[in-house]
Amino acid sequence: MATPLAPVSFDAAPNGARTEFLRYRVNQNLVFDLSRHIEVAEKVLPGTARRAGARLIELDPTRRINPEIFTCYFQIADGIRQQDAGRVASGLGGLTGLINSAPYAEHFSVGPLRYDRTEAEILDFLCGPEGPRSQRGEFPEMWVPNDDDVAAGQKWVTESLLVLGDLDSDLAAEFGELAAELRLFRGRAARGITSVRSFGLILLRLPDRGQESSEPLLYFLDHIAHETSHMVLHTLMNIEPLVIGGHDVRYSAPIRPDHRPLYGIYHATFVLSRITRLLARLAAHDPRPPVLSALQIQYERFGKGIATLAAHATLTATGRKVLESCERLVESELVGSAGAAVR
Repeated sequence: MATPLAPVSFDAAPNGARTEFLRYRVNQNLVFDLSRHIEVAEKVLPGTARRAGARLIELDPTRRINPEIFTCYFQIADGIRQQDAGRVASGLGGLTGLINSAPYAEHFSVGPLRYDRTEAEILDFLCGPEGPRSQRGEFPEMWVPNDDDVAAGQKWVTESLLVLGDLDSDLAAEFGELAAELRLFRGRAARGITSVRSFGLILLRLPDRGQESSEPLLYFLDHIAHETSHMVLHTLMNIEPLVIGGHDVRYSAPIRPDHRPLYGIYHATFVLSRITRLLARLAAHDPRPPVLSALQIQYERFGKGIATLAAHATLTATGRKVLESCERLVESELVGSAGAAVR
């Protein structure tokens, strides 16, 4: 198997040229960590672990790996931590079966929620202490949309990706390398979801009635950029830490209504810098009030994130470098008529 080589640019600016390498590094770490955990599991589940290990050596980290394999890794690692042999066995068995039948996500797809292994783990996180809550404190809920909603969502994802390619070819290239599948749902208290538990999978709530559904292109562009940016930051953090600590104390968040740890606020600020850039470019072509309003909101959210991190976060040298690039990205894009509208 060929190993992609590229310098790692720790910069917020979308960069399609680095994304294949970033994906490879995530996959490489996945395979390495799986092999170590399988060795541990072999002490208790020797037959199951050996079968999984024999198949693992066939997994090619240069290809786009099925997101469910990341879920199997999470189950194995979590089961070992919890000393839960059943959870470990489930993850090992799932890993063996997936490498046998569907190890790679060859083609990007858009479909409905499926309630499979990956979604079960995501829901476990969403309803846990780190998950989002509604403004009234309600738990996130997701349910399967009807066929007409799925067809409409598939249409708008396709059209949004075409527009994204015109507005920001590097961001579109990042999406193309990292996104394996997008699943649509209806629900509350959660909108767009990506997770290291299922790297490459995006869950996205269909637009609600009202402003969201009246501007579907704007909605899908925003959220595709949002979830792609989370995946990019996950790949960078997979190589080098950016935030020191950042998981304990919570602060008012720039996007979510509930308070978030600084790690989450760093993620949100990175994401917002790239959404602001995209919406500024969209506003230059389409300066209608809904577009300018969305740009204004995201720009203000970005400023809140920067201020919170400046006041409270402890960052590594690389983490500071990335955050400074977020500020440069926003300031360089907000020039001209679109920029004047948000200042």
